[in-house]
Amino acid sequence: MGNCVTSVQEQGLAGCRPAAIVINHQGGLLEFRPPTTAGQVVARNPDCFLCCAESMRVDSRAVRLGPREPLESGQMYFLLPLSRLTYRFTLADMCELAVRASSALGSGCEWGAPVTWSAGDVGVPVGKVGAGAAFKPILGTIDEAF
Repeated sequence: MGNCVTSVQEQGLAGCRPAAIVINHQGGLLEFRPPTTAGQVVARNPDCFLCCAESMRVDSRAVRLGPREPLESGQMYFLLPLSRLTYRFTLADMCELAVRASSALGSGCEWGAPVTWSAGDVGVPVGKVGAGAAFKPILGTIDEAF
């Protein structure tokens, strides 16, 4: 996602070997240890698709991962609704996803070691931030009269 760093440190969030990080469309954080495939993640979320954060670009469509593609440790992924599959992401959309990821990662660290699962368990959300809350900037006018 542009200049954002999407890799997790070598030791991962839980202080053990790194996991693949998945941010769902509600702001929840999921961690998956290898060998986990995109199909295993999407199996419990049939109305969603999985895409790699690093492949996302402004004014482009998200690239859907195939069901047999393995998730890479240290990479960040987004689990998005199928309605976004043909959608071209705007700069505002990308910023919203970056804020959502940052909040989810911050929540995971703040609550202690997140729950991680192996491939057979498919993952469990460990944090949820601002689900359904829309970003509303606080804007005002600047008095230019001196």
